[in-house]
Amino acid sequence: MAMAIYLLQVIQERFIFILSKIKKKVMGLLDQVNKNKIIENSNEVKVSLTKQELEVILGTLKNSNFKGEVVEVLYNLVLKMQNSYLSFPPENDK
Repeated sequence: MAMAIYLLQVIQERFIFILSKIKKKVMGLLDQVNKNKIIENSNEVKVSLTKQELEVILGTLKNSNFKGEVVEVLYNLVLKMQNSYLSFPPENDK
């Protein structure tokens, strides 16, 4: 009986050891995947602008002329800025 308990303890210790090795491998792989995601998105920059700053930029763009080759890119940029501007809570005019 004592031998059986001893064998079960040895098996349990080895099982825990193997699980810890597997966990380290999985965590390493997850870390590599996350690093690759960061590298893939590194060409995107997050910028925080105030409502007033967005008003100035959008107003300036509204009164400007642009060549045809940049119109589509500019349209998408203005759309993003407009959505950011509209996300601000409305001001109460008193």
